[in-house]
Amino acid sequence: MHELINTAGGLMPVVLAMGLPGLPEAPPAMYYAFIVLVGVVALLAAANQAIMFFRNFREQPPPAQTYATKKEVEKLESDLRKCIEQIGSSVMQIGSEVRTFNSVQESRASKIHSRVDLVLAEVSRVSGIMEGMKK
Repeated sequence: MHELINTAGGLMPVVLAMGLPGLPEAPPAMYYAFIVLVGVVALLAAANQAIMFFRNFREQPPPAQTYATKKEVEKLESDLRKCIEQIGSSVMQIGSEVRTFNSVQESRASKIHSRVDLVLAEVSRVSGIMEGMKK
């Protein structure tokens, strides 16, 4: 194991020699190929992370477009209160119009019922006269 550390050099042979004592020794070229492969994977992962970081950074709008100042928030709250008041007054107006409409409809219905009652009374009277004539 001591010869492997001295001949191959670097961190990887030391780690392999200490962590895997039962394996046969591989030629130094395989160590270098493994190190190159790990380096390429690390380089690709770093490039991917850098691309994602700059893509996310670029796609975000500036803070002035994202956040509102206190004055803007106060103005929006004031506008919201005005809209709520307008909606409330509209609801009250609609409610009064509905009550007026209902009262008009009730008066019409009562007039119609009174007329129907008159007609039924006359029909009953005529029916009674007809019954009297049959006897």
